[in-house]
Amino acid sequence: RRRPGTRISGAARIILAHVPSIERAATLAFAGKLREAERIVGESSEPEARWLRAYLHNCFGRFDEALELAMDLAQGSDDPRVASRALITAASTLRQTGRHLPAHPLDESAFRLAPDDATRAHALVGLAADAAGLGRDSAAPLEQAAALAPPGDWRVRVRLAWVRCEQALVAGRARKAVTHARDALDRSRDAGARRHEAKSLLFLGFALREAGDREWTEHMVLAKSIAKRIGAAPIAAVAGEALQERSVPGGDSGAPAATEAAASPRRKGR
Repeated sequence: RRRPGTRISGAARIILAHVPSIERAATLAFAGKLREAERIVGESSEPEARWLRAYLHNCFGRFDEALELAMDLAQGSDDPRVASRALITAASTLRQTGRHLPAHPLDESAFRLAPDDATRAHALVGLAADAAGLGRDSAAPLEQAAALAPPGDWRVRVRLAWVRCEQALVAGRARKAVTHARDALDRSRDAGARRHEAKSLLFLGFALREAGDREWTEHMVLAKSIAKRIGAAPIAAVAGEALQERSVPGGDSGAPAATEAAASPRRKGR
């Protein structure tokens, strides 16, 4: 259930019209209005615009473009805020293509460069995701990220819940994974963030499947529908693959091994 005021309504758009264009584009991007954000960003050469363009490439599944742009920006920017954001985006892109090992030093560099607690928290979530993908303990960076995250930063809280969900799946604690996925979903909906909502539904679908709950398909169908609508191709693809497996005779029975359940959302990065 959405709380009043979380959607970008007509009134909110009037307010946003008075916000600098890149800041407005970032607000739209985090709300899952990816195509609209991309139109605003255009071909601007401003560092913040270049970072946002890399972020959007990542969301759309244009991983080569995202990685090239983010790395160029990280190596060429004198602004620690821009450089750290670019490194976080580059690391996320690497994770989404299964390259957790080279993502790790990028997140470490982002943490060292980060000029504020919010950015440090995002880098720590990345480090936790790297560790989880490599089969290592991710508890310490998660705890640090939770301690550093500003109370109003819903994106850090959602990403924390995603990694905690993954941790629980790998540990065989399906019901705990469901709890974390629902937390991510509630926070995403409260923020009116459609891409984060779709991805949280993806995690929830895998967690419910691992728990043997046959309602997992409903969440996966919704994740795919939202992701396709907003252009988040990687999320739509994973949801589609999971549903296709379900339709194959003799395929998934609804409760695969935890590591398998965690693998597909992990491919989509955090």
